[in-house]
Amino acid sequence: MFIPQNIVDDLRQRDCEELADRLGIEISRHKAYCFLHSESVPSLSFHPSKKNVWHCFSCGKGGDAISFMMEYERCGFTEACEKLCAIYGMVLPSGKPTYVPKRRLTSQSVSRRNNLDFDKPFDAEIAEWLLDNLILTHNAQYFLFEKRKLNEEIIYKIGIKALDDSRTISRTAWRKFGEERCRASGLFGEKGYLSFWVPCIIFPYRDRNGKLLGLQSRYIGDDKKVPRFQFLSCQKTHLFNMPLLNEFMVDKDLYLTEGVTDCLAVLSSGKAAIAIPSATIIPEDDLSLLEGYKLKMMPDNDEAGWDGFMKLRLALAKKGISIFKEDIPAEYKDYGEWYFSNRDF
Repeated sequence: MFIPQNIVDDLRQRDCEELADRLGIEISRHKAYCFLHSESVPSLSFHPSKKNVWHCFSCGKGGDAISFMMEYERCGFTEACEKLCAIYGMVLPSGKPTYVPKRRLTSQSVSRRNNLDFDKPFDAEIAEWLLDNLILTHNAQYFLFEKRKLNEEIIYKIGIKALDDSRTISRTAWRKFGEERCRASGLFGEKGYLSFWVPCIIFPYRDRNGKLLGLQSRYIGDDKKVPRFQFLSCQKTHLFNMPLLNEFMVDKDLYLTEGVTDCLAVLSSGKAAIAIPSATIIPEDDLSLLEGYKLKMMPDNDEAGWDGFMKLRLALAKKGISIFKEDIPAEYKDYGEWYFSNRDF
């Protein structure tokens, strides 16, 4: 159906925070839990002065009211406009459509989601098999070693792998583990392929004894609409690189970074480091493992980085643990960029 341009222009100027409230999303101080992924702290933000804008600092999604509805209902542009018109009582040439939101987030449902209490738990055996049967592709090697200048020994020691095409290994996994188990694992999409956006790098999250706890991918393709980082299944989020704690003595400097790629840069510079998944995802259950270490952090030079550091410091303080902030030079956005720019090639 054709949507008149004057209606499109009107919808693009609608207050995104007010729209989210109409959809049943609970908002506090212009922030909410993002409906696109699981997280431990709110990362979906609404600008108090630019009311027709929304943005998630974790997955990178954002835009106006139309894009909000497209993401919320997973629908196309025209359908999103029709649903918005129904909400705001705007009459289209074909008549007034009706719309009832499919998903409403309450305090209880948000709590369930953030505890990752879903019907598809993480299948560690399948995930471990995937890692055993993947390699570090040429695309991944170029990204990690040429573009980021990361230490090869560290990358291989942690067991980082990559995926350019998921079709062959997905079919092999279904033959080995069976359709029912693969569908229940949360690792595969509706069409039977791994749910990673490809090409991507795959980071294993392990506990301090080496047990696989989850997988996170980093998209390295060219599609700007694809989120850079992605967790699979309904795994609970954890600290990255926890096995380091078994070989690293307490009362020594330990860097806690914002994200995996910064962690790899710090490790490549010769320092000890583990990571929280992002500035908005703090795995509080793991923080007690950090007691006794001299924790330091170099937050990203942006608002999200500072907010993340303050939330992390508060979460650690509740467990009686201190963390100290080190500054990155203002001309660099994060430690990874600083590391790359100052590396001796």
